[in-house]
Amino acid sequence: MNFFQVENLTKKFGGLTANSDVSVNVEKGRIVGIIGPNGAGKSTFFGTVSGFYKPDGGRILFEGKDISGRPPEDTCRLGIARTFQIVRPLSSLSVLDNILVGAFLRDKNKKKAVARAEEVLELSGLKELRRQPAASLTIADKKRLELARALATRPKLLLLDEVMAGLTPKETQDAVELIKSINKRGITLFVVEHVMEVIMPISDKVIVLDGGRKIAEGLPEAVANDPEVIKAYLGERYYAAGS
Repeated sequence: MNFFQVENLTKKFGGLTANSDVSVNVEKGRIVGIIGPNGAGKSTFFGTVSGFYKPDGGRILFEGKDISGRPPEDTCRLGIARTFQIVRPLSSLSVLDNILVGAFLRDKNKKKAVARAEEVLELSGLKELRRQPAASLTIADKKRLELARALATRPKLLLLDEVMAGLTPKETQDAVELIKSINKRGITLFVVEHVMEVIMPISDKVIVLDGGRKIAEGLPEAVANDPEVIKAYLGERYYAAGS
């Protein structure tokens, strides 16, 4: 049984086709990167497979079940959680209470939910900030909080949408280490990232979107040297000059 599979996914917004006939397969326990230039359809793809948009074609399978078109709360209960590129913490609540929002999905008992939230605080490096209001956090810590809130739902598959965007080199490296530690706990990761040099070293497989289509898929080294990928990132003129 395949763990997570997307077959011929298409998503349109009026006359704009954001994703066109995209098929991917994510194996359990892996880190899969999804990259592409701005406007490639990466976030739309995540929004559709996680239930925020309904697909206009194709289907989404998770642990053998067709979850196409299910609302996001259903997909989250099934074990798929996601973060957003633009973070929106519950600003008036503390860091701990933000994480509790995620924990209560699985643990209705407050004592158990708090225990889960404390565990996630430790893992995400936010323990010392647990009582701080979310509004007071730095961008880097807000991104950690976004990830922690998703982790608190006990996902089997975690979709990360550019969690490293806008971070300093040191913050980026810390985020990479956090992603690795989450994966070591048996959580499968599907990571959208714009910067190739960030996602390539940690991915078991990389998928490339351009103009809403999948143009490449494979091991990071092979994808980085794929002519279609080079054209997508650097342009036809640059590629022709370097050939």
